This record gives sequence, structure tokens and C-alpha cells, in this order.
Amino acid sequence: MNGAPLSATHTQGIAGLARTRDGRDLFYMQLAGRAGNSAPTVVLESGMAASRSYWALVQTQVAEHARVVVYDRSGLGRSHADPLPRSIARMSADLNDLLDHLGGNRFVLVGHSGGGPIVRAAAAERSERIAGLV
Repeated sequence: MNGAPLSATHTQGIAGLARTRDGRDLFYMQLAGRAGNSAPTVVLESGMAASRSYWALVQTQVAEHARVVVYDRSGLGRSHADPLPRSIARMSADLNDLLDHLGGNRFVLVGHSGGGPIVRAAAAERSERIAGLV
């Protein structure tokens, strides 16, 4: 079931699962956006204790301009827990696994609060696919 849509309609879009390199599933939701395939995909990273739902109102506004994705970090919301200690390196590796799963060639990463260091670390690891950071 890895990567298969989980539901048809929801205010945060279509649900899916992205498999991490060590076999955990990250739950994500995406709205297609109206800008077509040329716009970078916007990925919204929540603060440390927040799930994807934190972004619900923002996500629908951003979707007016681009494909937008929200997700639950490992151990939050509907994503599987990580048996290893959570570190910025570990969380940014998960984010890059999500980006690998989503495909496409350009991303804008948006980090709120504790999500800021995660998006910066993920961008530094794979800068060739990052169109911007917020």
C-alpha cells in the first residue's frame, strides 16, 4: 500500500503514505494546486509538537498557486513512530525521503518554529532540488 492514496476527499487533499529508507510510513496529504506542473511543490513542515493539521488553513490558500503537501513527522498524527532518538538529522532525512517519494524536481520548504531547522538541514543535504526556503 506504500504510496497509494488512502482517501478520495478531505479539506487537506488526497492522503498517501511515503516509506522512509528504514521502512517507516509517513502519512501525508496533498492538494494539487492550480498553477500546473511548472510551479515547485510547497511542503509545509510543522513545529516540533504539531501535526499536519496545524497547516489546514494555510494549505488551502497556498494551493491556489502550487501543489502543496503537509505530513505528520514520525511519531505524530498518523505516521509510524521512529524507534531511534529523534534528531534534526533524523527528521531531515525523513523529510528528504518524503520528497523522494513525491517526485518532481523542485520544492519550496516552509518550516514553522522547530520545523525551521529541519527544512534547512534537508535543503542542505539535497540543495539541487530546493527552489526556496521559508
